Amino acid sequence: MISVELSYRNFSASEDNESELERLCELLREQLQKELYEEVSDDFKEVILLLNEMGHNLKFYDTYNLTGDGYRDDLIDYEYRCLLRVAFSIVVSVAYIEIL
Repeated sequence: MISVELSYRNFSASEDNESELERLCELLREQLQKELYEEVSDDFKEVILLLNEMGHNLKFYDTYNLTGDGYRDDLIDYEYRCLLRVAFSIVVSVAYIEIL
């Protein structure tokens, strides 16, 4: 959930305080990132299950700091090659006019 602290009123009241604007922007970016990750991650797992039902053998291998997840269908060898790699990555950017 997006914090009430991130209201327009708080942003506009901080227009003369660049460090506070940067803090608010970063907080908003983090909260949006978390919300989107939680939504997309569950749907992405469903896609992975569907691909595995179609014959792939994708296994979870990494979470990228709440920006995405990766799955691999690995070959068993010393070169760590994979047959298929499927991942998603979410990028959220936030800026306020006074600090652009």
